[in-house]
Amino acid sequence: MKSRKNEEYILFGGQMLLMLGYILPVSFLKFQLPYLLKPILGFFACCGILFNLIALWQLRDFISPFPSPRTNTQLLTKGIFKYSRHPIYTGILLSYFSYALFEGNTFKLVITFLLLLLFLVKSSYEERLLSARFSSYHHYKNNTRRFL
Repeated sequence: MKSRKNEEYILFGGQMLLMLGYILPVSFLKFQLPYLLKPILGFFACCGILFNLIALWQLRDFISPFPSPRTNTQLLTKGIFKYSRHPIYTGILLSYFSYALFEGNTFKLVITFLLLLLFLVKSSYEERLLSARFSSYHHYKNNTRRFL
């Protein structure tokens, strides 16, 4: 059990470090996308934030920053969870990627890519725990995408 907790702290800590890195005022290899794309990218960034808010609202009492499901948790398969097994990760990635392109910031794109890799590892770990906890998780996993 202790090694699982250490792994969870590493995953959570890595996520927080990357998310903090995203807000650093670092920019290199700036680029400019056509102005007409900016409203579209802004829309997708807002969609990512909305995706997060809906997922957080649906999770309410079951939310945890760590991958292990809480003891009183239920498997959510309706609402936003009908479209994504990990809607919070999806929302973060969508908003971060869209905003990085909006700003033309290569550093933010690199951070977003690293977050994607971390979320792939973290969600795989989380899914192993959910599969062990809920017999219906395998069916849900086969019928719902990991992200979008």
